[in-house]
Amino acid sequence: MLKSRSMLRSLPSLHAPSKRLRRQHEQTSPTPLVLAIDIEPAPRHDVIGSEAEWSGFLECVKLLAPWREWVREQTGNPLRVSWFLRMDDQIEQTYGSMAWIRETFGDLIEELASEGDDFGIHSHAYRRAGDAWVQDYTDEARIGTMLDAAVAAFTDGMGSRPRAFRFGDHWLSEETLAHLEHLGFEYDLTLEPGRRGGNAPGSDAGSFPDYTRAPREPYRPRRASFLQVGDAEDHRGIWMLPVSMSCYRRPGPPHPRFHPGHRYEQANLALSQAFMQPFIDYLLGSDEKLISIASRTGDLSHPAYEANFRANLAYLLGHPDIARVVVEPPAEAIVRITAADALALP
Repeated sequence: MLKSRSMLRSLPSLHAPSKRLRRQHEQTSPTPLVLAIDIEPAPRHDVIGSEAEWSGFLECVKLLAPWREWVREQTGNPLRVSWFLRMDDQIEQTYGSMAWIRETFGDLIEELASEGDDFGIHSHAYRRAGDAWVQDYTDEARIGTMLDAAVAAFTDGMGSRPRAFRFGDHWLSEETLAHLEHLGFEYDLTLEPGRRGGNAPGSDAGSFPDYTRAPREPYRPRRASFLQVGDAEDHRGIWMLPVSMSCYRRPGPPHPRFHPGHRYEQANLALSQAFMQPFIDYLLGSDEKLISIASRTGDLSHPAYEANFRANLAYLLGHPDIARVVVEPPAEAIVRITAADALALP
């Protein structure tokens, strides 16, 4: 990975954390920040099977490279990204293999792994419908078979079983979560609290759960209701790590009540700087147990999204309060959160 001093000198002029923040960082456990990035092509429905459709992944790696040394120097901790590999029927049928990403970018993935980065699976419910691709959430048996194949391909290509998962476009169900747990997944990063449910758009089939009252902090769900926090007698083994969400009009803490006409949006570095940067200010200054930011490499193939990603990444990692967080994978984040909760018990 490129980490030269010349690249570091090319970073924007940013304020380093103050001595006060450094002391605070040393005296208290930092807040875990999961930087989840889905490795997927630029097109959503109209993929053609070209490697050029994945140029956003290469650009994303390039943009992150100089920040690794910067973050280590400013915080004392490495920048450990959580990458989620697209593995589903659309990838297998269009590119020729469920493990296409690993087979095509193997050297780069090994280099990222050497930096301490983590890898999981990201799947969409695409199926072929004539000459088009549609997302079909109604056939959960097909989705389960697809997930079985994805886990097998990941395990064979990466040499270990996947532990973390993100379903595409924030869809999830009781049956699919139970199957994910059966497959050995320990962490799910799909939920987007505050987002309303409804029918799938366009030609897609099925519907989305209503997340308006979904928990905002990490939790283990009840066995019969993945949107309810479990207890000592009734909980699944899998952890839910909700994505950080905010009202798009008023980025910051959640509204005390739902406002009609306001939409909740995920913390996504490719979104508007006017939304993301105040939201970053809030997240880094808040007492949230977890900060979870989700982005997709395909967006970096679009100039406007790439510009937002570049600016918001610099704003986040060059923030004066960056010493208050540690960017780490889901497993380490949960260990940190549960340890802090244990210490807080009377």
